Amino acid sequence: MVLAVAMLVLLAVVPAGWWLVRRNGGRRAAGPLWPLLLFELLAVTYALIIPPWQASDEPQHMVHVEVVRRGGFGAADSLLPFKSPSRRLMQIDADVQRQIVDSMRATNAVRWLPGARSAVSAGAVPGPTELNHPPLYYDVAAVLVRPFASSPVVARLALLRVLGVVLAAGVVWCCGAAGRVLFGRTRWAETPAVIAVAVPTFVLLAGSVNNDALAHLLAALLLLLLLAGVVDAGRVARPLPWLCLIVLLLVLGVLTKRTFVPLVPVVLVAMAVRLRRHPRA
Repeated sequence: MVLAVAMLVLLAVVPAGWWLVRRNGGRRAAGPLWPLLLFELLAVTYALIIPPWQASDEPQHMVHVEVVRRGGFGAADSLLPFKSPSRRLMQIDADVQRQIVDSMRATNAVRWLPGARSAVSAGAVPGPTELNHPPLYYDVAAVLVRPFASSPVVARLALLRVLGVVLAAGVVWCCGAAGRVLFGRTRWAETPAVIAVAVPTFVLLAGSVNNDALAHLLAALLLLLLLAGVVDAGRVARPLPWLCLIVLLLVLGVLTKRTFVPLVPVVLVAMAVRLRRHPRA
């Protein structure tokens, strides 16, 4: 019951965030609410329909979250090859692996993942390790599920699936905001948001445990910020806030996933275009 309430509260972050944007930035800044609510409905439906442990690399991502939850920040890094983890951390890793394998057996996960049958039979979590990924998503996820330490691991998995939906809803809002910046008050303004909602793969992957969810949101925010700066739209386009927010999003992005680095050339191009269009900016 408590976990269900936590999920509902987490989902309510999306309309609450929309309301705050509308209150402080106006109706045009917030855009319509219905694409966000529709996306949440579709993504949560996918998250409920798809059996536990079936999303891409979900078991190994959950290993990383659980290791951080029990071992503290930096615990996953200590378990990497060529490191010397403490006996306590090694025991935590073994316990986490066992819990997730037991959950996969209890939910008959190998029925839908026949390629994982040999690993699960051997008592190992299938898939490549995710412990070598940057820490930000896993730290956030570990903090979120920490109050539910006494719940089964599959319950914490469900909560993190909802977190993925909320983060992806932020991407939908960014798409709509970009449309409003580009197309103004025309009927095409909300087209990017509608397209995002209509992409089945995006909706499907939203309801999974994966650091891509946070990386996508940070990338969407960065691209929206760059667009605002290039067209000189809004207070955020002022030179100092623009540059500071770019640096912040780049740092957070790299701390989430290393594939964020290729966005650096995009930032440089946006800066060059802005300087050409607005030499004093």
